[in-house]
Amino acid sequence: MQGFNDLLLSKKTCVKEITFSGDKTAIDHIFHLESPNIHNQITEFDEKIFFTGWIIGKKQSVKFIRFCTSEKIIEETKVERSRPDVTLNYPDFPNTEMSGFLESLKMDELSNNGEIILEAIFDDGTIVKIATIKYEKYLSKGSLLSIANNIGNNWIESPYYEKAEKSLQGFWDESTCFKKLFNQLDLTHVLELACGHGRHGEKLRGKAQKLTMMDINTSNIEFCTERFKNEKNFEVIKNNGINFQPIPDNSVRSIFCYDAMVHFDHRCVLSYLQDTKRILVPGGLALYHHSNYPNNNFKHYGQNPHARNYMTKELFAEYATGSGLIIKEQIVINWGDEKDLDCITLVGT
Repeated sequence: MQGFNDLLLSKKTCVKEITFSGDKTAIDHIFHLESPNIHNQITEFDEKIFFTGWIIGKKQSVKFIRFCTSEKIIEETKVERSRPDVTLNYPDFPNTEMSGFLESLKMDELSNNGEIILEAIFDDGTIVKIATIKYEKYLSKGSLLSIANNIGNNWIESPYYEKAEKSLQGFWDESTCFKKLFNQLDLTHVLELACGHGRHGEKLRGKAQKLTMMDINTSNIEFCTERFKNEKNFEVIKNNGINFQPIPDNSVRSIFCYDAMVHFDHRCVLSYLQDTKRILVPGGLALYHHSNYPNNNFKHYGQNPHARNYMTKELFAEYATGSGLIIKEQIVINWGDEKDLDCITLVGT
């Protein structure tokens, strides 16, 4: 398995150099590449690198653009996109009106470092090398924070919070699996991750000796600060979306997170699990409600059922044990009409 620390980094591809064979206005053709450009950065969430431009032959048309490496042909695309601007600028050349091209290559099909060679295939079958694009794949340390912030931004001033206040029975009724697992938590000092507007904190008035409520969004912090301003044993803290800073080491007896981690990127989940180990006291417990949606399809998570992000029961367990935590219990549950969409996992130190 890929190292855990590497999983916390996001993959990017950077275009390092573009060279044209001879000249863009060579004897047999005129070629213009509009994208990619030098220093373009493509993240793994973009999934593909796009090539756009146009090419015209001086005596005959170009039928295809071929994309290849030194070892193999990756793709061929027809030169058939409408380019009236090219016709306007080069009225004496043949077939300029349909001289554009557009192609995308999947990044996971490219080696870590290398080059993509572009070739023009003319009507008579002649093949001419027209450009070489050098790229480099690397891991970015700062981008996990950006991923967390992008997800957090989706929930700023969301109508979800008002609706969620009316649907607490599934978490707090004594007969539910949530409550049965929650009853194992020590409420001497409990931390709620992604507290939102504090609907679960409301259930802990008079029960938690100390409650720390944590959220990435300032608007939620302000809401909960006002809501619980008279609760002297409640504190509300803004965090960065990937760990429990500034909570001290070995200072919390229990953690829970309901109906929020289901939306987290799996690397953010891993980051939280690693920090769970740091802040829990020996023998402490954490109860996490997370996704069990197995399709890592690179779509925006909002397009998945109930906006679940990629995660599985098994992957969560692997992340947790790899972070030094002990799996106490895992329960796969339905959510709405979706069977086995979520999982509740109780971990300990």
